[in-house]
Amino acid sequence: MTETPRPEDAVPQPPVAQPPVPPVPPPGAPLPPPAYRPDPNTVPYSLDVGFRWAWSKLTSNAAGAIVGALVLVAVSMIGAFIAMAGVFALMASGDTGTSDDLQLDPGSAAGITGIVLIVVGSLVSLLTAAYQGSAYTGGLLDIANGVPTTIGSFLRPRRFGTVLAVVLLQALAVLVGLLVFCVGGFVVAFFLMFTVFAVLDRNVGAVAGMKASASIVRHRIGDALVLWLVVMVLSMFLGILAYPFVQLLTVFAYRRLADQPVAP
Repeated sequence: MTETPRPEDAVPQPPVAQPPVPPVPPPGAPLPPPAYRPDPNTVPYSLDVGFRWAWSKLTSNAAGAIVGALVLVAVSMIGAFIAMAGVFALMASGDTGTSDDLQLDPGSAAGITGIVLIVVGSLVSLLTAAYQGSAYTGGLLDIANGVPTTIGSFLRPRRFGTVLAVVLLQALAVLVGLLVFCVGGFVVAFFLMFTVFAVLDRNVGAVAGMKASASIVRHRIGDALVLWLVVMVLSMFLGILAYPFVQLLTVFAYRRLADQPVAP
């Protein structure tokens, strides 16, 4: 018959080691320093570094960047609505008669109204595009310079006349590129994607800003092409939701591809 072991006969076990408890700082003691984040100016440019910088700056400037973008997009739609009303008015001037083909009558009251609305809508679109570029880009450069931003930082136009000249010249250059060669317009838009940043950041004229953008892209064409394609894809699938982020990604690339610093 097996004898039941008694408690006093049990072999004592060594105590289990417990993880050390971090010391609690006394009241009023300074908080520990935040986690280290590498300075993006000390590492070579890469899209990965740009993504992390853009996301960090978006989260710390969310109110201004997001609300500013929504306001500017709403403003930019004014010209589109006016032009669309003109298209409908012009179509209303048509007389289908006995055929299925719509015969427009530009000389009628509806036709003249439609043409006027289309012209006005196009002009308003140019003005709002210049306003959006001069205001929002200025806010982005404030972030890149480490300047605290508010919603007003992204709604205050800067050098509006020069940016308007940029919008007109870019639209003309893209149109000529499309007419000369089917994809020529995309090539022109690609090389001029940093123009407004250069105009506001370097305080130069429209033509000088276009030259500066083309120079940056030409010297770092591989990195610039990857950035341009990523921005196009994000904008295509996410629309306005991606706008603040891709613009921050672009201002980071503009500075770092030109070997200029950004606020860490």
